[in-house]
Amino acid sequence: MAAKKSAKSKGYRKTVAKKPYLSKKEIILTCAIVVALVLAVVLFNIFYSDGSLKVVDGVAQTEGAHSILVNTGTASSPKYFKLGQVSEVEGYDLEEVVSTTDENIKTYTYVPSGDSPITNVTVGGFTAPAESYAEYVSAVYGSIEGYNMTEVQTANLLDRDVYYLTTRADPEVIAATIAAAQEALDAEAAEAETTEEAVEETTEAIEEATEEIEEEVDAVAEEAAEEDAAESEADATEDDENNVGYMQELIAYVPVGERCIGVHITNNAESDADYVEDDALMEILKQIYAGLSFETK
Repeated sequence: MAAKKSAKSKGYRKTVAKKPYLSKKEIILTCAIVVALVLAVVLFNIFYSDGSLKVVDGVAQTEGAHSILVNTGTASSPKYFKLGQVSEVEGYDLEEVVSTTDENIKTYTYVPSGDSPITNVTVGGFTAPAESYAEYVSAVYGSIEGYNMTEVQTANLLDRDVYYLTTRADPEVIAATIAAAQEALDAEAAEAETTEEAVEETTEAIEEATEEIEEEVDAVAEEAAEEDAAESEADATEDDENNVGYMQELIAYVPVGERCIGVHITNNAESDADYVEDDALMEILKQIYAGLSFETK
């Protein structure tokens, strides 16, 4: 019987134990860091406040009356901030006007209770910085011919820089500007309607109506008279709309952090002779300003 051959040696194999990616100490340390981060996030959400107001049943919770609020969120997800409050000012009746789109947002109107060179003063909150709003309003008024306005100026009231400008309307120039713009729009509309199809339809209508003209003379005449009356009434309405009137304004914005409170003084005058000096408007601004309080958050 043949001898059994031994299996060929496969040589010496060295087995090396794989080292863990992290040691036990490192794993414990990593878990501790993760727990600390999660705890920090939880505590941050519990204790940190960005200054926005709590909302209960759709109502922003404020302290004190006549609060000036702004909404930096959306209608469905609002975030309200209180910028300050208004208070009674001697010589004025204070009226509150609620926004038609958000009952939490209110503006306040001071109406003179006695003789005054102005019509009213409106106070409200704005979400952008004071200087930005002042520059924006300046650009808008400056784009309309007929408004004489100053550049944006600054004044320091109670350690706050106030950005403001004044305007005076020239109603004749503004009315002419509006009328010219409307005339241009009417001309474009008339040109658009005068198409080949419109001409053909008009021609056909005239041919069809020729046989009935004699029978409809009275009716046409009566209709024409009614149209003339309606047109005259429309022209009168348009004239009223184009009649801006004499109006003088001081528009100011007071910084409150990255937002601002706007103060709008209006003088609806009978003529330019009723316009007052800008210094008089500034004195009224100081009166209203003294009735404001500001949030410091």
